[in-house]
Amino acid sequence: MVLRLIHCRPQRAKRWNAEAFASAAEEASSNSPGAAPDTPRPDLAKQIRPRLDELQTRLLRQYANFAPHRREPNCQALLAKARQDLTHDALHELALTRATGELCIRAPKL
Repeated sequence: MVLRLIHCRPQRAKRWNAEAFASAAEEASSNSPGAAPDTPRPDLAKQIRPRLDELQTRLLRQYANFAPHRREPNCQALLAKARQDLTHDALHELALTRATGELCIRAPKL
């Protein structure tokens, strides 16, 4: 059995330095109180929603494909091997471990 986990590319976070923070604070204070900033926003219906729908479909399809293997004795090993190729740092390793931690069902102890 080949197990595939979805690899989502994280958005790169902006790195803030003191000057950038001060500049952003100054810009925010120049807007009228309670007004949204002038930065362009992605369109929820045309840009964000289709990506979320596609991701949900992929997640559910992969979960359904994995369901028959949840009780296999080597389930944890299969997940660990699948996660191995997707993680590039400790943070992503931890996130994938937590996200897949309850996929395998252990046989009840007698």
